[in-house]
Amino acid sequence: MYNSEVAIEFMEQAGSGTPFRIRIPGKDALDIVRGLCITSRRMRDLFWVQNISEGRERLDVVDLEDHFSAKLVATLGFEKQQSGSRKFKASELYIVPAGISQRIEQLSQAMQSEIDKIAADLYSS
Repeated sequence: MYNSEVAIEFMEQAGSGTPFRIRIPGKDALDIVRGLCITSRRMRDLFWVQNISEGRERLDVVDLEDHFSAKLVATLGFEKQQSGSRKFKASELYIVPAGISQRIEQLSQAMQSEIDKIAADLYSS
């Protein structure tokens, strides 16, 4: 909930003396909580990728494949490339796509809307 509109509302009301009445979700809300966790993790991964790729043209394969799903890597437009020489073993790298920050911003805005909706569903009524 920390990165949702619900959190902003909570922080605004925290000093006002108005009870916000956040409740611990019950068993009937497990699907909603699961959705919030999954979407929040995807958001975290987006910004993690942005952090490790900022200012770089290439990333080692392990930087992406050891931490992120193949679907996320493909969605962001990373392409694998062989890098090698005649004397040493070839290695694989990912080329950081041009405009990755804008792509991450677009995806994160959509995810933020989804997080806000899920958090509101979870804590409403």
